Amino acid sequence: CVFSPLAEKDAPTAIKARCGALAKKASDLANDHTATKAALLGHHAKTARDQNVGLAVWWLNVIAFFGYAVFPLTYFGPFERTDDNEWTGNFAGDLAWTVEPALVILAAALAPKPKAKAA
Repeated sequence: CVFSPLAEKDAPTAIKARCGALAKKASDLANDHTATKAALLGHHAKTARDQNVGLAVWWLNVIAFFGYAVFPLTYFGPFERTDDNEWTGNFAGDLAWTVEPALVILAAALAPKPKAKAA
């Protein structure tokens, strides 16, 4: 506790009072830190969940893009055109774009509901 009571007559009492006030302030900050940490961890869990869903949706769109790209690549490009290639590409695109909305709807439905604050 840093305090310079040069002008005070009762220096030990002033030092104790000042140090007591600083100790209380430090305690209040520590308690506030705990609440802030809990709030940040809760926000992190929600953000991580949203990020994982976003990443899964991105990968599904990549699969759909390359699946649907099989037809033009085999028709106009240098790749061999077979019915199996086209069917597999279309199936991959259709499957990815069927799973994507189901994933988004389920993620929203399974997300934890915010707790109501007691008044």
